[in-house]
Amino acid sequence: MNAHHQATNTAAWDDDSWADLFARDPGAEYLAGAADGYAAARDEALSPRPGRLPTLPDDFWQTRPALAHIRQAARARIASPDAVLLCALARIASIAPHTADAGIGPFGTPIYAAVVAPSGVGKSKAHTTAADLIELPQWANNPDHYREAGIGSGEGLAELFMGTVTDEDENGKKKPRRAQVRHHALVVVDEGEKLTKLAERSGSTVGSALRAAWTGARLGEAGAAQETQRNIPARTYSLGVVLAYQLETAGPLLADADAGTPQRIVWASARDPHARTGVTWPGPLTIDATWQRHTPITYPDSVTRWVQDDQIARQQDTYTADPLDAHEPLQRLKLAAALALLGGRTTVNEEDWRLAATIWRTSCHVRNAVITHGRNVAAWKQQRADDHKRDQAVRIAADTSDIGADIARVAARLASIVDTHGRISRSDARRKLRHEQRPLFDKALAVAVANHGVHVGETHLSGAHAA
Repeated sequence: MNAHHQATNTAAWDDDSWADLFARDPGAEYLAGAADGYAAARDEALSPRPGRLPTLPDDFWQTRPALAHIRQAARARIASPDAVLLCALARIASIAPHTADAGIGPFGTPIYAAVVAPSGVGKSKAHTTAADLIELPQWANNPDHYREAGIGSGEGLAELFMGTVTDEDENGKKKPRRAQVRHHALVVVDEGEKLTKLAERSGSTVGSALRAAWTGARLGEAGAAQETQRNIPARTYSLGVVLAYQLETAGPLLADADAGTPQRIVWASARDPHARTGVTWPGPLTIDATWQRHTPITYPDSVTRWVQDDQIARQQDTYTADPLDAHEPLQRLKLAAALALLGGRTTVNEEDWRLAATIWRTSCHVRNAVITHGRNVAAWKQQRADDHKRDQAVRIAADTSDIGADIARVAARLASIVDTHGRISRSDARRKLRHEQRPLFDKALAVAVANHGVHVGETHLSGAHAA
């Protein structure tokens, strides 16, 4: 059987079989890519499979014509209705009034939407469908008033709203200066993992800037030079953020609960379990966006009482909830506001509030499913690592079986030396062996690691208790 024919039967080969082939036939090295592909496919096939992510109930979509319209548009593009809805609400948040008030003080209206699905499921389609569906007002076509972009830093977030204005002094001399020139922006991040890694870097300000912007707080900093100064006053801007995550890469973001980033995000599955062909595109959804950016969004008394009761419970230390649910009131208030704006209203009603609660609960279920999947994958990887160590020990024992007693005696001696000293360099441990034992040092050390709990560091050996 030639090497090419062997490559076509990768399912029957393990890693050692490929290594043997390369050793016997140097000309077969071109098969290395096939072997790597097989190993990756094997790991993919054996890794934990996610369950179906939760989605909004059917009766949610039947509540309003606008919601039914969104679901039809999503299915016409074979996209997830839940994901398209969240992208649409983030898009609406980007043109919303800057301030809302539900009886606990004014707050900003930004919405951060995360679309999540396993690798191979299109996530950016939700954003592009929402962009075709939600027609922005004419003024949003002017880049001086509205901007859609990605983000690479905390300073970049403030920069979205900056530009150049021209002042004229008493002598009629014109002088340009940097200032806030726009008040509306949409941030789209197709690879959320990149944003998470960026936020993890030492000195990065992107995480803190996103957390501040979510509440409508002041953005920017005072630079030494005028061209680096950025000052975006609180609640003078509207912002929507759309993030796309693979199911396997969302874990680090959700682990950042202490900083408060994941609590500010609403989650949706990019998968539609009821996807089908033959759904017609319903056309754009027209929004009566005639509100002014300084017009505050208001809420009914029932919502105000609910929010105030929640705040009192927190003040009296009688509030108990998952830390990831800490921003539930603000999340529901923002979602309800966006649903009202979808209907051309700046006054939230009780139905908006109930629908927002359904979106929030579904988001929590999706988020928790992502966390569970991450834990399952981590446990699987740990099991694979443990299995590898065990298999390695078995191979070592097989490799040394022909020397047998000599290796075993030297390994036991090494373990005794390490145990006596607690921590010792490899060279010192070798010197403490008898001269005739030293050639067996490497194999004996492997057995001591596998059978006696000796730990090998970069330069020193130590016992299990000191590793």
